Amino acid sequence: MAKRVFSAALLMGTMAGCCIGCLPKPALPTTVLSEQVAAPAEPEARPPHALAIEHYLKSQLRGRLGQSRAAIEELRKALIYDHDSPYLHARLGAFYAHEGLWRLASKEAQLALKTDPTYVPAILMQGRTQVHFGKIAQAIASYQQILKIDPQNIDAYIKLAHLFLNQNQKDQALATLTRMTQTNPESGEGFRRLADLYFENGEETRAEANYRRALLLAPYDTDTTRVLTGLFEQQGRYHEAIKVFIDALESSPQNPYYLSYMATLYLKAGDEQSANAYFDQLRDESPDNARLIAHAYSRLNRYPQAIRELTELLKNNPHYHNERLLLAIMYEERKDWDQAIAHLQLIPRQAKIYFNAQVNIGYCLRHQRKFDLAEQSLLQAIELSRSEDDLGRVYRILAEVYAQKKQFEKGLQVMEQALAKHPALLDLAEAKANLLYEAGQREKSIGLLEDTLKNNPRNISLLYLLSATHERMGQIDKSIEVMRRVVEIDPNNASALNFIGYTLADQGQKLAEAERLIRRALLLNPGNGAITDSLGWLLYRIGKYEHALDYLRRADRISPGEAVIIMHVGDALLKLGQRKAAIDEYRRALTTHPIPRDRDEIIKRLEKLGIKNQS
Repeated sequence: MAKRVFSAALLMGTMAGCCIGCLPKPALPTTVLSEQVAAPAEPEARPPHALAIEHYLKSQLRGRLGQSRAAIEELRKALIYDHDSPYLHARLGAFYAHEGLWRLASKEAQLALKTDPTYVPAILMQGRTQVHFGKIAQAIASYQQILKIDPQNIDAYIKLAHLFLNQNQKDQALATLTRMTQTNPESGEGFRRLADLYFENGEETRAEANYRRALLLAPYDTDTTRVLTGLFEQQGRYHEAIKVFIDALESSPQNPYYLSYMATLYLKAGDEQSANAYFDQLRDESPDNARLIAHAYSRLNRYPQAIRELTELLKNNPHYHNERLLLAIMYEERKDWDQAIAHLQLIPRQAKIYFNAQVNIGYCLRHQRKFDLAEQSLLQAIELSRSEDDLGRVYRILAEVYAQKKQFEKGLQVMEQALAKHPALLDLAEAKANLLYEAGQREKSIGLLEDTLKNNPRNISLLYLLSATHERMGQIDKSIEVMRRVVEIDPNNASALNFIGYTLADQGQKLAEAERLIRRALLLNPGNGAITDSLGWLLYRIGKYEHALDYLRRADRISPGEAVIIMHVGDALLKLGQRKAAIDEYRRALTTHPIPRDRDEIIKRLEKLGIKNQS
């Protein structure tokens, strides 16, 4: 069964994101920092506290630029001039924690508390470090200490509740968050967090009530709007989702992403007229919005409409090369490789995205199994590349070409030569690791990833690939262990949470944790069909077939035309004794042109039911 790993390699880097989500921030390299920093040479006339403020402000700037190591150095310099400041120690501890340097983070928390034992940010940092080192009882005590000092501290309530949840003490968690709303009756965030807990526990009715309460208190809160809209969307309550989302439009009436999402909801509700009204507004605002309209259609697998939208735009604007690239990608989604290549070849050499077009031509040729032409196109693209990011994308696809040609030795030689020129390009290490795996050198593949991670321990893309490689080798425990490291780095990584939950469910392990993780992922990405399918599959695995069917049908509505989701719907129907309906779903799954592995699974199911000779 396909696991829910989201590829780090995007076919096209210029595509617009979804309307209510965002991409995770890239992990920063971890560097072991020396314990001593020499005092900088400063004019003696300036007072120490002024020097501390100067270095603190520099650290703030460095932090905002994503330069954590430089921010750390500036804070350490600030502490030379104000070494008893609990604030500076706590801030430094936060940066150490961000870099994964937990021992140093713990030390800074202790130094802050030595000066002021009641300094809440330092106690929060202490609690985080205690959780990291597995000292759960001490962490609980730290958060309870905060609530004695500051009974309205929402962060402490939330962290305490999550610790109780992780200990499977749901009643304690619920009591903690209920107390949070009692002490913060006007806090929209408090009620949203309580609603999150109810949702994670599968109590959707109570979750909905608290999300509504949160919106009453904070009507323009985008997080609550996103989650409640997503909840209604999953349940097929599209008109209610629309009603909730109207508030988001009131706060940002010209936001093209919001308009596009609203149109998508109307399409799902079957109201083409209202959807077209929003599409017309998008067209009036800017012809560039054609790509958003195309994305809205493609989300529902309505590729003919998406293609028509872009084709009409290009008739009068043939120089819109970005839109032509998007049109080619729409054809790729339909596996219409010839049409995709035809449009890619119309993008002129002087266009900024000419490189992207050449890479996509190589991608299409690979899928057509024209491997020599694909190799030629990709090698030419390397000559056109202007950045290491460009090179990374090319070599990923090129490695797949060599793997499919069974030219492993040649492919590995090409990767070695590229690594010699670009030793810091991590995409090359990933491409080589994939090639080693396909060549049957699985331990070498694992070893390469682990060695690369020694110098880049917080690189999420590398960790994903290492986890996926362990999973492909059947090393499920190691796979989950690595993916937990991703969650530690990025606790809100929906795909990592979903991967762990889905894998645990598929193995029949720790099902309560699996459900909580998947539901947490669904809160972070409520409109995601794959995550909704994961929850349905978990319920299927524990024998709640009717409940499972409900979620699997939700997933099918969110992501229509997905073979694996449709297959799961068939599985649930079969368990409920609906044999004919299950066969119909399996046959429908085959019409979506599934990848070979999924197609084989579907055919096996049909053959077990006596249905043979599937075309």
